[in-house]
Amino acid sequence: AVIERSQERCEAEFDDFVGTPYFSSTLWTFGLWPDRNLWETGDRDAFCIIHDWDQYVSGSLEGARR
Repeated sequence: AVIERSQERCEAEFDDFVGTPYFSSTLWTFGLWPDRNLWETGDRDAFCIIHDWDQYVSGSLEGARR
């Protein structure tokens, strides 16, 4: 459930952050979330990573519009 929810949230936030709808973008997003051990200790932070498979990116893809 954590994996599914993380991916859904990353895709939902993508449009506002990048400026292009996720499913028409050339970029990819995936979530990083705590494993079971960390979850049980109270770590509930998940992070969205945006990646460009075609080129090296240094810095943020905020507003990339692609």
